[in-house]
Amino acid sequence: MDLVDKTLNINWTPFWTWLLVSTRLIGVFSIIPAVGTNQIPIFARTSISIVIGVVFVFSGMSAAMPENMVEAAVMLLTEFILGFILGFVPSMIIGAVAVSGQVTTGAIGLGQANMMDPSLGAQVAILARIQSLIAGVVFLLINGHHSVIRAASDAFGSVGVGKFDPNINVVMLLIDRFSHAFELAVSLSAPILVTVLIANFVLGLITRFVSQVNIFIISLPLTIIMGLYITIYTTSGLVEHLIKEFSYLEDVYTVLQTLK
Repeated sequence: MDLVDKTLNINWTPFWTWLLVSTRLIGVFSIIPAVGTNQIPIFARTSISIVIGVVFVFSGMSAAMPENMVEAAVMLLTEFILGFILGFVPSMIIGAVAVSGQVTTGAIGLGQANMMDPSLGAQVAILARIQSLIAGVVFLLINGHHSVIRAASDAFGSVGVGKFDPNINVVMLLIDRFSHAFELAVSLSAPILVTVLIANFVLGLITRFVSQVNIFIISLPLTIIMGLYITIYTTSGLVEHLIKEFSYLEDVYTVLQTLK
């Protein structure tokens, strides 16, 4: 396929570039935190992707025309994968917060207190939902979505439109981010888990030495009160952790878009 249609004398490069960039942005807005959820209609997200794609094309982005239909399909697929990865990286941080909330909710005895999460379409623990909402708000307040959109515009690397190669290095980077998200979930839930463990140990000693005390009556409300208090007390630390994690997004995108 030539860059210029010799029959109609039409330059298809801007249209092809717009199609690739819009596909990349559709991948971004299909999973990006606070935006890529079922709460926002697919039509709205697609429309935003198309409009931003037009802006990118007018800013000077350009892609090489494919040689055949197979190459065109591969370029479209890799662009969607790149966009999905760009949105998935911050989503892993939100997921780590949700996992932490799920674990701590069960630990303090509120395992049956669930609420609907529209982004997942399923019931989740109430603390997991609340902390996920906090993480989404923090992501938007520190303009994390701006970092993702800038990454989609190749601001942090030199991938080029239609040239992304999802090789083993990209997979290893994602595995590294996943393990880091697991560490984050453990660090966020650790204060409550340790406190509950100590409380249960002390209650066990009381039961051992003062057998007349009905420990089952006081253990559940005590654990819930302690867990909720520590959750509220450590909310500021949760926000600080989130700001720190989201501030690393640009560094991660720089590495991602320079992998060969």
